[in-house]
Amino acid sequence: MLGVNDIAFVGIPADTYCEIGMEIRERSRARHTLVVGHANGCLSYIPVPHAYEEGGYSVAAAKGANIGPGTAQIVVETALDIVDELMRGEA
Repeated sequence: MLGVNDIAFVGIPADTYCEIGMEIRERSRARHTLVVGHANGCLSYIPVPHAYEEGGYSVAAAKGANIGPGTAQIVVETALDIVDELMRGEA
């Protein structure tokens, strides 16, 4: 993560579903938030919870990497916590 003035750069080392980035941007305290996937490598896919019911390639890959349905929310909440710290100048 990187904060520059009122801009937050959120790097996620995975291929995330677009809903994850959208939620981070919508809930971010930063005036502008840019979410970047495949940052510092790529662990696997991070699907949203409802995708696990639908299945498919990305869900199978996520399961193979031990990434479960709750991972997306953990990524969102962690990113938002760090953005909050950056915007307060604590990180």
